[in-house]
Formats: sequence, C-alpha cells, structure tokens
Amino acid sequence: MRTIKFRAKCNDGTMKQGEWLYGDLYRHTVHVRRGPLVTSYIGGRKIDPETLGQFTGLHDANGKEIYEGDILLVTSHAGGAHKSYEVKWDDDNARFFLSRIGGKTPETRCPKEWREFCKTARIIGNIHDQNDNPELLKGGAE
Repeated sequence: MRTIKFRAKCNDGTMKQGEWLYGDLYRHTVHVRRGPLVTSYIGGRKIDPETLGQFTGLHDANGKEIYEGDILLVTSHAGGAHKSYEVKWDDDNARFFLSRIGGKTPETRCPKEWREFCKTARIIGNIHDQNDNPELLKGGAE
C-alpha cells in the first residue's frame, strides 16, 4: 500500500521563511460572494498552495523521499553522463512522470521505469527553491 502525504511551504508566519511542512493535506472551502475561497493546510498550518507537492512513494539513491516538483540528477551507467529530471503530475493519466530538464529534445519517463532510475538518482533540489539555485533548471550534461 502506498503512503499518501504532501509537502508545502508554510504560509502562516509561524515558521522561518522557506521551511517545509510534511503530512496530510486538508482543504477548507468558504463560499463568498465572489465564489469559493479555498485555504489549504498541512498539520493545521496554512500553506502556500503554489508549493504543494505529493509524495511519489519512491526514494532516491540516498533514501530521501521523492516529491512532485523535485529535481533528480540521474547518472548514466554508460559514460557517466548526468541528466536532470523534474518530477511532475499528469492530470490526464493520473500519474507521476519525469520530464527531462534542458537537452535538445524533451524526454519523459513513466513510473514503471522509475525503479531503475532511483538506483542512481539523487534529489538535487526542487522547482520551488529555484531562486536559490537557478542552475538546477538548466539540466545536466548531454
């Protein structure tokens, strides 16, 4: 059975700027004149919904949990080339997938191939902290 949990940055002012919350997601909807107003929480704390990502159920080569929005660095066994992938969610097919960052042609990987990727993949960051490390979104060597 897969563990379902989420992470997002705290948005209620009670934690340091940029700290992550992990756990169950709760959404509260209030209907106002302009339409529904949705507020999301993890562990009872308000979150920034733009940073919300779900746990994929997989771990990288170092045992770290892989979440939607993570950037993975994968080392090829042939030649030791590095490629970077972003973990994304596909609404149409209800699944996570890996999308190649940089490179000449886009490349995606389906979850059934992830187990092999995870043997050499390392989480090197995430798309939400790209201001701290903009080089992560440029990809690895071809």
